[in-house]
Amino acid sequence: MVIQFKYPDGGLKRRRFLPSQLFQDLVAFAGNVDMASEIFSLQKAMSPISILSTQRGSLADNGITAQCTLYILWMSGDEVESPSFSPSSPDQEDIEEAFDIAAALQTLKARVHHLAPTANQINVLRDEEFECALRAFNRPTFDAESKLDIVFIDEDGRGEGAVDDGGPTREFCRLLMGKLQGHQIFEGPPEERTLALDSIALHTNTYKSVGQMLSVCLIHGGVSPNFFSKRLFSQVFGLPSGPATIEDMVDHGLRAKLEKINSADTLDDAREAVSETAEELALMGALRHLRSLEHRKELMEAVLQFYCEGRIHAALTQFKDGLTTLGVLQMVTSHPQAFEKVFLYDPTPLKASDIVELFHARCRSLPASNRRRKVDLPIQ
Repeated sequence: MVIQFKYPDGGLKRRRFLPSQLFQDLVAFAGNVDMASEIFSLQKAMSPISILSTQRGSLADNGITAQCTLYILWMSGDEVESPSFSPSSPDQEDIEEAFDIAAALQTLKARVHHLAPTANQINVLRDEEFECALRAFNRPTFDAESKLDIVFIDEDGRGEGAVDDGGPTREFCRLLMGKLQGHQIFEGPPEERTLALDSIALHTNTYKSVGQMLSVCLIHGGVSPNFFSKRLFSQVFGLPSGPATIEDMVDHGLRAKLEKINSADTLDDAREAVSETAEELALMGALRHLRSLEHRKELMEAVLQFYCEGRIHAALTQFKDGLTTLGVLQMVTSHPQAFEKVFLYDPTPLKASDIVELFHARCRSLPASNRRRKVDLPIQ
């Protein structure tokens, strides 16, 4: 079987192995490059589980039995010392606690080729980031696994002149994510968006395009979509979303009418409220003659379930199809609790200490050496 290795810098190597060969034979070949770290991880495409280079046994013992591509992620000393998850661990909570989101996203980012073809150049007019992205993503030659080449232009078509070494891509992804957050396929508060039903967007595959853009912004630009509601997150990534309630309804007009049905004290008042909502209930296929106040509960449950789940089923399917781009859907579905901080709004204010903790001094000189004492003295 031929194993292909893809490196963080976009490099490729391949070699033929037997499933019975030692896993360390594969590690020796994969790690025989200048930028290799002492310990690194390997991960199959579309798999949420990475394999540390320290594993023993044969290739078959580590789940490598057929031709595949292994994505290589170099690891620093701090990452090696951090807890890692084992596919054989029976405790799902321990797995989620040990799961390293940053390493997982780096693994997905390792799929991106660093040599950008012409097809991935996107000319971006400010305030029209979504429209520019949509035109680019709809090109038959656009490849989400290739580096973006972003050129910001003015209304006359003149470029701003910045070469995209990463900065323009990150800025574009940040601006585009803001446009996606306010897009009409979503509804609800800005920090807790749910999926809305837009028949035209469904017909034009806009839900899929938005899903693709979210994936690209997350992996290429490192921009998190922190605006999903808890219900939308559960719907997309396979968690139980619980019974729908009136509070989940974003249509305030319909919500007021349903609240009137639900709060009616007598059967006649409930029937009158149903009559006032007849047009909306008929469109949902839920217009019924109430036999009793107990029957009202069945009506409310059916209407709420249809509004929050049933009517958006096709749109949700298309949206999830877009999120399969770069393996995002598969990765998050495997570890949904760990990724909540990426997709849900966090009201915790950012503090200076949080920024400071992101940086760690690393001395290149050996401990107790003259160079460490002379050159790497701490700043007073």
